[in-house]
Amino acid sequence: MRTARNTTGPAQPTGAVFGYEAELWKMADALRGSMNAAEYKHVVLGLIFLKYISDAFEEQRAQLEAERSEGADPEDPDEYCAKRHPGEILLVNASRLFAKGRPKNHPTEEHIAIVADSYHRWTAENALSAIITKEEVARNDYNLSPSRYVATDQKEDVLPLKEATVLLREAEEERTTADRELAEVRKALGLGDFRAQD
Repeated sequence: MRTARNTTGPAQPTGAVFGYEAELWKMADALRGSMNAAEYKHVVLGLIFLKYISDAFEEQRAQLEAERSEGADPEDPDEYCAKRHPGEILLVNASRLFAKGRPKNHPTEEHIAIVADSYHRWTAENALSAIITKEEVARNDYNLSPSRYVATDQKEDVLPLKEATVLLREAEEERTTADRELAEVRKALGLGDFRAQD
């Protein structure tokens, strides 16, 4: 059973929970019905970013606590600003981590977890990630494309004819829809239907 939040003193740290997440979420939920999706996304993205930096802070603090015997000080603000891997850049090539979808492919939660795990462990893994230096980037004309440094070592899959036919039909449907929407915009602007010019 959830206990009432203490409002008479500072909240005790419990992971990334500071006590105001519920209030923020209620406000965002109240706004959901009064604005369109294009505007509402800024509210939600703000909450997601807040959650991200909160989790990142707690993770860094836990690491500093574990390194107290080595001289780390979780109460020193400078400890949180220090780069954990100075001079290094981790590149993750997640180009093959996706699930087929319609109309677009998308990463699953498992794929996202693989990428996140690679980042947190900061390791080079065959066909997934590479750790490079700033000097190496300079030698490659500052090209930071992961595929330049991380080879997937896999050949491109050849689509079966049936699947290729389905994708072609979907592309044709998307083009027809796009042409119709473009024609409506041109008509509204008094430019006429471009399809009549073919």
